[in-house]
Amino acid sequence: MLKSRLWAGIFFVLTCLLVAGCTDEGADKEEVEAEVSDEAILAVVEMNVEKLMVKDLDGYMETIHSESPVYETTEETITELFNYTLDIELQNLEIKEQTDKEVIVAYTQRTVETEAGDFQNNETTGEHTLRLDDGQWKIYNSEVIAVNPLPQEEQEMEQETVEMAGEYAAKLESVAKPFDEEEWILSSYKEAEGAATAVYLPEGENLGNYSQIITYDFYEDGNIHSDLAHFIDVFEQSLNDMATVDVEFQRFNATETEVSYQFALNGDPTEPDQEEIGRVFILDDDMYVVRYTKMDSSIENRDEVVDMLREI
Repeated sequence: MLKSRLWAGIFFVLTCLLVAGCTDEGADKEEVEAEVSDEAILAVVEMNVEKLMVKDLDGYMETIHSESPVYETTEETITELFNYTLDIELQNLEIKEQTDKEVIVAYTQRTVETEAGDFQNNETTGEHTLRLDDGQWKIYNSEVIAVNPLPQEEQEMEQETVEMAGEYAAKLESVAKPFDEEEWILSSYKEAEGAATAVYLPEGENLGNYSQIITYDFYEDGNIHSDLAHFIDVFEQSLNDMATVDVEFQRFNATETEVSYQFALNGDPTEPDQEEIGRVFILDDDMYVVRYTKMDSSIENRDEVVDMLREI
């Protein structure tokens, strides 16, 4: 449900970093690797949907196994779907079976067209079969179990604000939001073990198509498992690993308990141009990352954004 692979990828990389740090020092290495592998498998399914929403054909096909029997027909079908602007929500992702060579992931997918058109909004349940392709898990085959059209009232509900609920919701709710919450709507809230993220978008925009975004990331005991210097180093490195062009990255206002940063990405063939200003800070040994991202253009009101983030 994200416009950019960077947006999703950074959350996944940093979550793996800090969740791994939360594992007991005496834990078996293979158990830690299995945990990360499960997250990586589900991330492939999420990336598959994200690339469909942003109409990135190359990115979408990167999630499909190169030897899939439906590889060529999949490309044709997805190209046809690009005629629509879709908002897709994945629910109930679950690894049902897993071996060294194959994984079956069950899913529920709610698909709604955000512009007037002839697309039939629906809720689909099914299973993806993933296999390793050059060392990476990719979707080899998919089985649709049921497709249910959404009645009009359910379609309208898809546009409503989501609620922040879960183990870490109170932590993020307690952090100040120095912006008009009538103009910025909570559009997504997700939790993983030891981490959570909340996404705010301008009113009227959605995760399939947005101009700017404010993100709150939370990492339980993040200061214990990764100091600020190491965290920001990994953050910068993950940006450069995910982009195919050089990322302009700078840090400022650094203290023992916080650091701010700014980066710009331009001319990447797989990512939209974007500029981001963020602030990482420690509160009661928990780590928070709050970031403002502007898509397809530069941030002209830099000082205002920096001041806003420092109010949090």
